[in-house]
Amino acid sequence: MSRSPRHTRVRGRDGRDSVCAWCEQAIAEGHEVLGLGAKAVPGVDLQRHQGRVMRLDLVTANRSVLAMVTGADSSARREGHDLYFMMCSDGCGAALRAALAEEIRVGRVGGS
Repeated sequence: MSRSPRHTRVRGRDGRDSVCAWCEQAIAEGHEVLGLGAKAVPGVDLQRHQGRVMRLDLVTANRSVLAMVTGADSSARREGHDLYFMMCSDGCGAALRAALAEEIRVGRVGGS
């Protein structure tokens, strides 16, 4: 990540809308949600951002996406993920995976 994270207000599971990390469209309650975990670049300290949503700049894709920083006690963290992304469709998931793969290739994000 090139600059400090920007926290973003995103609607959550408490009866309000969830938002796709890639297209940022609301994900309707009851709609299937896809997830993708990733590691941050070694040395990046995300501890103060745990359990929050932030914008992650994807320089190679010339856009930013919404990323959840996993909490210390979360199952995603136990599985080795520092970041977690929610997507509304296979198309958004494929686009995000491709963009993250390019960021990994140039060394901006750790492997998933």
